[in-house]
Amino acid sequence: MTTIRSLSERITQAIKLENNDVPSIILPQQREMANMSRLSLDLLVRDLKSWTPIGLPNKKWTKVINVFERTILSINADINKNGRWSFWHYSAICQVTCFAYLDLIKREKHNTINLNDPKVWDSASWEEAVLTLNFISGRLYPNALSRLQEISANDDVSIEDVCKTLLWHINQLG
Repeated sequence: MTTIRSLSERITQAIKLENNDVPSIILPQQREMANMSRLSLDLLVRDLKSWTPIGLPNKKWTKVINVFERTILSINADINKNGRWSFWHYSAICQVTCFAYLDLIKREKHNTINLNDPKVWDSASWEEAVLTLNFISGRLYPNALSRLQEISANDDVSIEDVCKTLLWHINQLG
């Protein structure tokens, strides 16, 4: 098992940091992406008990569900307080939604839910939120997210330690 400190060092060595964050790819729709991220995070918080157990291998993963819930609530509190998004926010969301996202992909929801259709957002749920946040994260930070995923997949790394490490980095942003 790795320590939070050594995990943080592995992550920061694998990705390119500038001022404690990873620079995003500049996209013309960046402002809209931030607004959609905020809306999607609100949906994840609202539907917290609905999506956290989705896709988990079995019910014995209660500890992981608690980690996911604490992480999302911490991210939400930080964004409410500081009003800014970073690589650390997006990557933590990707970590905690990974099982739900995989479940949506398996059910081909990424092909059947048209996120560009305004009517979809009239009754949006955690499904639209997970698809949106993972899409936005992938667009903004494709290289850093894939490097983080490689580190997270190591046998000596737990999802709880990854979440703690990412939250620590969020707190370092000030």
